[in-house]
Amino acid sequence: MAKTSYLGANVNVATDTFREWTERTNQIVYDAGTIIVTVGAVATPNTTNHALTTGNGHVNGTFSATTLAVGGTLRGGTTATAAAMNVGSNTLPTANVTMEVGSPTMMFGNGYFKNVISAGDIEANYSSDRKLKTDIKKMENALEVINKINGYMFTWKTDDTKNGTTDLGVIAQEIQKELPFLVSTNGNGNLAVKYQSLIPLLIEAVKQLSKRVTELESK
Repeated sequence: MAKTSYLGANVNVATDTFREWTERTNQIVYDAGTIIVTVGAVATPNTTNHALTTGNGHVNGTFSATTLAVGGTLRGGTTATAAAMNVGSNTLPTANVTMEVGSPTMMFGNGYFKNVISAGDIEANYSSDRKLKTDIKKMENALEVINKINGYMFTWKTDDTKNGTTDLGVIAQEIQKELPFLVSTNGNGNLAVKYQSLIPLLIEAVKQLSKRVTELESK
């Protein structure tokens, strides 16, 4: 049940006896692991209404909030050790579960998602400025590489919403043999392909084919 008030943390080191201090500390530890603490809405958070605190806090269990506003950093783990931070529901998200990250204007940083399913548009811009690249060279054997990999139609066999659905794609193991730098291992131990980097390969392969056709037509 919810604890409507909590004064266990009010330890007075100047007047409390060692026994009182120990009892209060034990109560804090017990409450942190077993009791749901609820805080009503306040107009201005401050230390008096206990809606404003400083330092580090830990909840061993479930923390629920209608709105959680963080003025600094919201992250997983502790101040010393990093850990995964899960944002979502306990079950597979459905149409009535929404998670909004950032603002409609701009976000910076890196994110990892197992699967991204969008009912709207997803726009992604990849850094491609020449000044960010070195050892630039043309792909002379693009058509040769394309002939060694294949495109497939297949049915997904996964433990998520993709399971049983039909899709088009490549096989990571085939790409790994020819272009190993485009293949990585994800958190589940499965191989993943950097699909967007196959586009330049296709561009050069088409150009090489076009050149061959032009040479044949000129004979």
